Amino acid sequence: MKGKEPTAVITYGAPAMRNAITRILPKVHHRLCAWHLLQNAQRNIGDTNFVKGLYEKRHMWATSLMRGKFFSGCRTTSRCEGMHSQIGRIVRSRNNLLEFVQYFERYVDYMRWREVDADYKSVVGDATLQTNVRGLERCAANVYTRTVFLKFRPWLHSGSVMKVAAIKETSSCVIYSLYKYPKPGKLWHVAHDEKLSTFRCSCQRMETFGLPCDHIIGLLVHLDIDVIPDSLLLPRWNKAAKECMKVNGESAFKFWESTVLARLGSLVMRSREMFNLGCESMEDYLDTVDVMAKHVEKLKTKNIAAKGACDDNGDTPNDAFDNVKNPNVIRSKGGGGTPGGSGNKAKRKCTVCKMEGHNKTTEGLSRVHEENYYYVVEAK
Repeated sequence: MKGKEPTAVITYGAPAMRNAITRILPKVHHRLCAWHLLQNAQRNIGDTNFVKGLYEKRHMWATSLMRGKFFSGCRTTSRCEGMHSQIGRIVRSRNNLLEFVQYFERYVDYMRWREVDADYKSVVGDATLQTNVRGLERCAANVYTRTVFLKFRPWLHSGSVMKVAAIKETSSCVIYSLYKYPKPGKLWHVAHDEKLSTFRCSCQRMETFGLPCDHIIGLLVHLDIDVIPDSLLLPRWNKAAKECMKVNGESAFKFWESTVLARLGSLVMRSREMFNLGCESMEDYLDTVDVMAKHVEKLKTKNIAAKGACDDNGDTPNDAFDNVKNPNVIRSKGGGGTPGGSGNKAKRKCTVCKMEGHNKTTEGLSRVHEENYYYVVEAK
């Protein structure tokens, strides 16, 4: 990770892990898993020492004391445990190393397919606008991924009913006091720096979840701002978060496979409309074919020029594969099947029951082993 430390860690509360995190990652926010916390509380509810120790560690599990520390909404280790559970469904203890790698790669392919499917749903089609703040909702739908946008839209509903109760100007910012209609008793305070276009709310939901809270949304509506400022857009929730990444610290970029497949699906959907309209008449058909042929030739020329670039040794990438030949055929050990040999190879026997046709590690033959074993023992 090039020396970059994580900002948050969630564990089930093992003392060794807690001590290691405190010593190695002193700046990280360490949180206890809420699920394990409830399980331990149910088992040790009568132990006064456990309750006392739990209170001393309240800064690691109490929501009010964890506010402002970014955990992206995660409170448990369910994400990790869920992956372990899924892998456990297809991997068994009796699998050999080859089978384990095959099953594991199959699960990884399934996870990547789900990621590609989510990316495709994020870039294809337009979301249906449902709130009164259409400008902010349209901006959120264009920037956020589909999953994040569906989580953020309820805050747009709630923010549209926020009202400004008071305004206080300071030397560095303007503080707005807002309340939710029709409950003027509870106030939230949002600080707005007009020069830097930054917003900070007293609820600290932006710092905790990485999404603007309904109080900030209410202030944006009050100020007639219909585009979410860049200061409120966390890069990890954007559609372009995986667009590219640097390779070895250089300026070259490498596109992720899931993004490429998502673009392919988007192009297929967009080209379908062009095909339906281009086949209405012969003139439109010929014009469409001509435009597509010219664009394909342009892309081919660009692709060939990119692939034909020489590497550091002066060879093109294809030259490296032209010199690869088939391996030399080496005679295997033994004389079975060779001229002059008998060709009859002795069959191996099971070390448990001394029978031919299987071995002690073969699946589904435990009953055969058991019957043959007792037969051999009785015969002796």
